[in-house]
Amino acid sequence: MARTPAAEQTAEPIRVTALGTAADGTVHLLSDHTDTTARCGFADWHSYVMCVDWIEEPMCPVCVADLAVEIGADIPEDILEKLDAIAAPWPGRWLLRPREGDRDRVIGIFAGPGGWDEALRAIGALYDMVGVDFSTNACATAERAGHPRIVADVTQLDPGHPALRWTVGVIISPPCPSWSTAGKRTGLTTESLKILARMFTAVGIAARPLWAEGAPGGTERDPAPPTPTWSEIRALADAMPDKRAGLMAEVLIWPIALQLQGAPVSWLAMEQSDNLPQETRESLELELSAAGLVPRSRCCRARAAAACRAAPGPPGAAVLLLGLVPSRLALYASRDVVC
Repeated sequence: MARTPAAEQTAEPIRVTALGTAADGTVHLLSDHTDTTARCGFADWHSYVMCVDWIEEPMCPVCVADLAVEIGADIPEDILEKLDAIAAPWPGRWLLRPREGDRDRVIGIFAGPGGWDEALRAIGALYDMVGVDFSTNACATAERAGHPRIVADVTQLDPGHPALRWTVGVIISPPCPSWSTAGKRTGLTTESLKILARMFTAVGIAARPLWAEGAPGGTERDPAPPTPTWSEIRALADAMPDKRAGLMAEVLIWPIALQLQGAPVSWLAMEQSDNLPQETRESLELELSAAGLVPRSRCCRARAAAACRAAPGPPGAAVLLLGLVPSRLALYASRDVVC
């Protein structure tokens, strides 16, 4: 944008009160100044004073929304609609960087009707959280209780979606029938465990940029293995007797995919049947530790239990949060996170 002569730059600052967009995408700053033709070319972002009446260059919806938030103006309705379309199925607001005072963004995978959400609410842990589940009825139950839900097949979602780049925490509770005594335990077959191990290994290969920065990429005689896509890794589960057992790989896929796109993921909470083999647990911990998420379940479980006992409400909240036997809860966090 061309700067105006120095004489005009001494004009009285114009306080912007709203934003508007023309059909061609041009952004207009609608001020409370009577002379809408004055342009001083000066912007004071800290005091939310803008001295330019309009910006004639088209801008992307995210930039427009960020500008509106920065100067204290309302985001235009058409921009909000565009943000929702770009971010779908996630909230359009998640495309914008969080501001001071905003709640941490958390995603719940296999979120169900809201057990984790209710437990977190009971202990006063408030997040900007959105859950995903395949069950329409479970999502309707959660929504009725005030917990946002997306009805979707988790394996069809992109864990590296741009709307998730500010995600701080991941809660994931893969379906248990493949492991639980109450189910058919098809995940415990030798064939299923071998395929799941291959899936874990493939995720580890995809995660190389997180832990192998500066490491050689292989040689002509011994080239580095190709990086698999998330779709290719998920497709391995098709060979299982019950491919629901392959959903355990999502425990690795989501936090690692988020970290690969730069999301500040600092913790992961996971729950599964106590029948999950020890070798599988150790493989999970190995890959998560390589990504900077180390086991913290013991100390955090004790603190969470104490918080649940002290919080008002039904005692069942503690069970919902802790995943007591026959379920097993594990919490993984960055090394600099104090439990």
